[in-house]
Amino acid sequence: MSRQRAVTVELPEEEYARLEAAAERVGVPPGALARRVLDRYLERPDEDPRQALERLRALRAGLPQVDVVDIVRQGRDVGCAVRTINNCPG
Repeated sequence: MSRQRAVTVELPEEEYARLEAAAERVGVPPGALARRVLDRYLERPDEDPRQALERLRALRAGLPQVDVVDIVRQGRDVGCAVRTINNCPG
């Protein structure tokens, strides 16, 4: 295992609160999330964020358009049909 070195980073209260909230959402300590973010940044130090957006657009290019409202409606219709077939109360 490689030797680890400590780095101290001072953050304004609101930035630390955002880091803490994000870490809680993914279930890791704030320091672990900060290391993950740093690792990802260091993998592509010269990348412009716009390039990342372009990669996302390229991934989406071959996908069909999706009507989310229609998908939810269909899910509700199926749920109603299943409850009717099984004589389950709604």
